[in-house]
Amino acid sequence: MVLYSSVDDCIASVGFRVVLLEYHSDILDSCCSNI
Repeated sequence: MVLYSSVDDCIASVGFRVVLLEYHSDILDSCCSNI
């Protein structure tokens, strides 16, 4: 899994895809929990 340097980076890169693909917020939570 790709690690992000900040929560903002996480939201910008993963959150955007989550919205587009209509995934659940679990994906974003998983990303941000690795910061």
